[in-house]
Amino acid sequence: MAAIESQDCSHETMVQLCSIALDGNDETQVEDASRVLLSRLYDQLCEAGDKDESRTLVLFAVLVLLANSISGAILRVHPPKPACHPHAKSGLVLILGYGGSSLDALGPYGTMWAGAGYRALTGTMPQTTHLSHRFIERLVVELETGLAAGTEFILHICSNNGWYSWSRLIETWQHHNLPPLESCLTKIVHDCCPADFDLKGEQAPIIAVNYAVGITRMLENFLKVPIDRQNQMRPVFEQIAASPEFIRLIWGNLEFKDPTQELTVPRLFLMSEADKLILPSLVQDYIERLKHVLRANGTREAELGTLFQVVKSTHAPHMMLGSYDPALLADAIHNFVWAGCSPVVEIDDDWKRDVKKGFVSYILSQT
Repeated sequence: MAAIESQDCSHETMVQLCSIALDGNDETQVEDASRVLLSRLYDQLCEAGDKDESRTLVLFAVLVLLANSISGAILRVHPPKPACHPHAKSGLVLILGYGGSSLDALGPYGTMWAGAGYRALTGTMPQTTHLSHRFIERLVVELETGLAAGTEFILHICSNNGWYSWSRLIETWQHHNLPPLESCLTKIVHDCCPADFDLKGEQAPIIAVNYAVGITRMLENFLKVPIDRQNQMRPVFEQIAASPEFIRLIWGNLEFKDPTQELTVPRLFLMSEADKLILPSLVQDYIERLKHVLRANGTREAELGTLFQVVKSTHAPHMMLGSYDPALLADAIHNFVWAGCSPVVEIDDDWKRDVKKGFVSYILSQT
């Protein structure tokens, strides 16, 4: 900690040291270490404030990078609970978390899928090089085991962070003992994503501010930072986040390649009119581009109509569909998973009630 607190500690060195400090196998120990480390960094950031712009920039960039996954490189496995649903499925669901999501925040998603009969993996890929490599290593081990039997594989991507994480994972897919993607991936849930942002264009500062402030708010909730202190630092955070230096430090030369655009698999798009980060219009643009690619590859219009389901909330904020409209989420997942079954499978009221209970319980635990 002394090295990290040094005035001369560079951004690269600080990120490396912090990543090593948060590299562990125990979920509780990692989150405890994360809470201590992020709290110290936040205190230093508040102390520097607007008095030392260069140090404030470095501290804030490191804080946002680390806070992207406060659970480090830990994965949580949710064993299937087929007894929770009379028409339980089987298979593997990978839930890649949104920026700033903890394992507890992703817990209700894991519980929802486990209750439908699936083995669910939840985790948020860190943005630091060391921890992201560790995350992929652990994820590959789970995937090699889970996909070995040729089971159904569903991908649940949360926000653009989950989408970028999936892109990173696919870059290494062929280097591991994993089946070809086209032979194992059966369905994709796009939860508030994707949006094709130009991270080097005119909108980059606005995107960076929305992202950084969103991450910081979740972090402040995690650290239980007093409201008056949050309000005091908000203008400083917004000013830093809009700077080209901050954008370079957190995103660098980040590029996204869509690894699934040519796969003819059913997709469920969850979005909200109230989403201020990933606008529904941007997701709709992606859907139209995807349809264009599939048409060019020979997919007929009749088949296209069966590949896309869109469910839209009128009032849920970004990645809050489960918290604000759990019934809509449960209905959407049910209709997506059991679509085409003969005879028709009606939604199970007990499972739907458990989905709502999971999200409500998480909200109450944060108050």
